[in-house]
Amino acid sequence: KIRFKVINPQLTLLIYHSIIQLFKAYPSIDSIYYSFLLIMMYYQTFQRHLHYMYAILFMICMSLCLGSIFWYLWMYPQSGNANFVFNQCVIFIFCTSILIIELLKAILRQHFYKKKQ
Repeated sequence: KIRFKVINPQLTLLIYHSIIQLFKAYPSIDSIYYSFLLIMMYYQTFQRHLHYMYAILFMICMSLCLGSIFWYLWMYPQSGNANFVFNQCVIFIFCTSILIIELLKAILRQHFYKKKQ
């Protein structure tokens, strides 16, 4: 039997949902909103321990905006290509994975400082 000691069930839910979201071919809006809602529960950790928060959020917003523009160009005027949409999805998944790694590092850093005190 394999058992994990779950210290923080909300963090475990966030990690599992984020990993599932990372391996989707094309992320959907509801999974993105749900992940960001779960991430915002750790806002205090973001403020103190996250290094690249603004750069990551800027890249995620740009990939979402460009993804919707490229999808429009692909569907309606038919001047785009499916590779443009896939490229934006890959950039979004890359930025989301960096955000998850940074969040986990920040939470581990916060736990380390709590144990140290």
